[in-house]
Amino acid sequence: MFDEFVNELVSEYNIAKSKGAPITQPSIPILFFGDLINYLDSEVKIITVGLNPSHKEFPPDSRFSRFIGADKLDMSSKLSEQDVISYLSALNMYFHFNPYRKWFGSFEPILNGLNSSYYPENEANTVLHTDLCSPYATDITWSKLNVRYRNVLRSPGIKIWHKLLEFLEPNIVLISVSERYLRTIKFRINKWKTHTTIMNKDNGTPRAKPYTVKKAGMKINDKKGYIVWGKAAQTPFGTLSKNIKKNLGKSLLDLL
Repeated sequence: MFDEFVNELVSEYNIAKSKGAPITQPSIPILFFGDLINYLDSEVKIITVGLNPSHKEFPPDSRFSRFIGADKLDMSSKLSEQDVISYLSALNMYFHFNPYRKWFGSFEPILNGLNSSYYPENEANTVLHTDLCSPYATDITWSKLNVRYRNVLRSPGIKIWHKLLEFLEPNIVLISVSERYLRTIKFRINKWKTHTTIMNKDNGTPRAKPYTVKKAGMKINDKKGYIVWGKAAQTPFGTLSKNIKKNLGKSLLDLL
């Protein structure tokens, strides 16, 4: 399954480049972040979701330091069976070497509250991160991309994301993006409900603006799960402290 899927991803990657999309170069498409093997072995399967990868995943001084071995892959044409194995291995090892901790650290306390983690050694369940709009890192942040390039990337990107989740069948999808992007999700989603409204800071003083976390039942294939949304602010759930995030994660255990 993954041979065809990865090569579909590579084909779309090259089409987007040919249309002038500002995809970071050199780079590889990032189908997911994290250890797929440990995710599939986890009792509880959790996916986090953003919009598209950051160019910081490919540092200028060492482009493939976060994806070991990916520098040997030729992404300009169809990958061989062995190349697909090498590609997936580079993705699987992401959190073992040099991950972009500052960004992923914003999700991690919530995941820890759910007895889960991106890092296989930390918790019982291994989490994968995915990107809804595009699996390609861009030199310009998604919010600053012009409409033309967003459209070039978004249509195939959303299709790829849905196909990936049909394979992954998560119990919980944890997403922190602008609320309007929730409308691009095509899986069957029940009515959104408020999971919690966070009124205070850690020290008990009122927040300037209450922070609402919403949830809904979601069905992928024939498997029922949940999608949980909270507003982003530069980083996922960015206006919440680590302690509040961890308590939020614990409160989501009831969904399981």
